[in-house]
Amino acid sequence: MLVPTAWFADNFSYVCGLNMKNDLSVFMRIRAGDWDAFGELFEKYSQQLYTYAYAFLGDRETAEDIIQDMFVYLWSRREKIEWHEATYGYLLRSVRSACINHGLHRRVAKRHEQHLRDVADYLYAMDDREREQEIGDELRARMEVQMEGLPERCREVFVMGTLDGLSYADIAEKLGISVNTVKTQMQRARGKFRKK
Repeated sequence: MLVPTAWFADNFSYVCGLNMKNDLSVFMRIRAGDWDAFGELFEKYSQQLYTYAYAFLGDRETAEDIIQDMFVYLWSRREKIEWHEATYGYLLRSVRSACINHGLHRRVAKRHEQHLRDVADYLYAMDDREREQEIGDELRARMEVQMEGLPERCREVFVMGTLDGLSYADIAEKLGISVNTVKTQMQRARGKFRKK
């Protein structure tokens, strides 16, 4: 039988009072360890609470876990919980609090994961820099050995052109030789380096 909306509006406090008295009696039975009463409470509110948690989190599994954990907590602490209000309000507040805590935990976990990724990237980059440094040191040592094997004028031209970055014209001017001689000496030095 449908109850007219006007009747419900006129008798809202009476209906809520009945609902609260009914919930209080169910809760008193739960407190005494009545599993059937707990099942009634679960059947009455679990779907509404799940809908709220899912809307809050957007994750079905997590919403289900939160509702399940809340009811397990309620059953395990049934003798210690004080009942002073409407059942749905109490349960909804518990679910909201769990959803907020889950959201905060998820944000902290994401920040922690990002921090770990940053540290791993930094350490990997350090390894790369150390490897590059080792390779650079090895190449430098090989170059020094190779340069020792070059004739003196050829070595001078090579160092000025390659390490000092001077142009062929600047090298020719500093050493008092022609630009073609600089080119020839550079080609000899590079040829010997390529062979090695």
